[in-house]
Amino acid sequence: EVERKRAAKSHVHQTFKESWKARCSRAMVKLYTFHMFNKKGEIVYYHEWSRPYPRNVNVHEEKKTLFGLFYTMKQFAMKMDPMKGAAGDNHFHAFRTNNYKFHFYETKSGLRLLLTTEPGCSDLHEHLRIKIHEALYIDGVLKRSSDEANAPFESDAFREGLIEWGKRLEYS
Repeated sequence: EVERKRAAKSHVHQTFKESWKARCSRAMVKLYTFHMFNKKGEIVYYHEWSRPYPRNVNVHEEKKTLFGLFYTMKQFAMKMDPMKGAAGDNHFHAFRTNNYKFHFYETKSGLRLLLTTEPGCSDLHEHLRIKIHEALYIDGVLKRSSDEANAPFESDAFREGLIEWGKRLEYS
């Protein structure tokens, strides 16, 4: 009986290691959610690709919690910076849990872009800055509409561009 339990435990451990290796080594990136907040903490834009984890709170509470989390993490990173900002931007770009990874980009105007992906995903800070903020938001929304900067917006072009970017990223 002891040998059987030991073999079963070893099998479970080996299966976990193999699934983790496969998950980290595959080229495909799994995207979960995208949030864009203004500096007041108001949601500017939201998109969901998939949600592998259940929503434990209502949508409003989830968004409020995410904004608070990143505000707190930014303050923590600034306080822990041994150079106290002398080397430039000391803000964090991402953090990971066992179930997901949060990617973060903040503009000088206080617009905050948060992307949730699978935990094995590489750093997407530059994607948030160049592909989403500069190309899709500035060039695609602000320059082509009368929408006010950092205000909530609806844009088919932005949504379609975000979805297309996600497809290219998932299969790159």
